[in-house]
Amino acid sequence: MIKEQILKDTEEIFKNAENSHDFLHTKRVLNLVLELAKDFPQIEEDVIYATCCFHDVGRTIPQDGVNHAIISANYARENLIKYGFTPQQIEEIACAIETHSWSLGREPKSLLGEILQDGDRIDSLGAIGLARMFSFLNESERILYNVDDPFCTSERKPNDKKYTIDHLFTKLFSIPSKLHTEKAKQLANKRMEFMKSFLEQMGLEIKGEL
Repeated sequence: MIKEQILKDTEEIFKNAENSHDFLHTKRVLNLVLELAKDFPQIEEDVIYATCCFHDVGRTIPQDGVNHAIISANYARENLIKYGFTPQQIEEIACAIETHSWSLGREPKSLLGEILQDGDRIDSLGAIGLARMFSFLNESERILYNVDDPFCTSERKPNDKKYTIDHLFTKLFSIPSKLHTEKAKQLANKRMEFMKSFLEQMGLEIKGEL
């Protein structure tokens, strides 16, 4: 019952969220973390639901320069009590949420934090990862790729502030090496194969060869 209520409440929170970090993203992260947690039965499922569902709620709240993970963690501290979580559980969840953000660059302090960070990062890879990346293009002013060197094969330094495809080289391709659990690394490597094949196809299409 707690899990269902958390999901329902989270869906309402994200009803006007940006596409790249919406309720669908939250549900996918939850599914990934539940899969990773099969290797760690000591982590309670209700705790996993709360951690995943609240990890990005800070993106729906005015941030005023504060990282969304910090806002999300504080939101969890203020709101999880109504679901019956203990103060210890709430702090464990909040600490896991605080360290999930890529931009903050913090290392998780618990196994829960590790699998949340892994699940969130895996959702940036594969077909879903590419779809999210291109979705974000519609929310910014980036150009799709550099016309002279689309895939940074020369000495051009990747610039994902200007070119969307460069985001693969500034961040996404480095994700597998920064994951914590073995299962996460396996899932990430499979998704990486798809992304690399996508680039090969895109390269041929840019040249008009296919």
